[in-house]
Amino acid sequence: MAVTHVAMFRFTEESTSAQVAALAEGLAALPGEVPSLRSFTFGADLGLLEGVSDASWDYAVVATFDDAEGYHTYRTHPAHVAVVQERLAPIAADRATIQLDGAP
Repeated sequence: MAVTHVAMFRFTEESTSAQVAALAEGLAALPGEVPSLRSFTFGADLGLLEGVSDASWDYAVVATFDDAEGYHTYRTHPAHVAVVQERLAPIAADRATIQLDGAP
């Protein structure tokens, strides 16, 4: 069973555009570092619900793997751990994740 991982983040008020750009740079390198990644999309909220809902998050990552083992490999991979610890943790105020059946 394919697994899709979705992670959403809200940033601290103190986070800067340079820090968000550094996060994007670190995330962009992950597909070349983590062989279990099958698809990988990330980016900032487009603001399409601005003024309509306050339920939006600032940033999201969507990653798909062949199976649960591939997801666990990603989650513990040193390159992923480094991005989380060095680039995400300093600016993340809140996060939510879900793993679901990634089959179409």
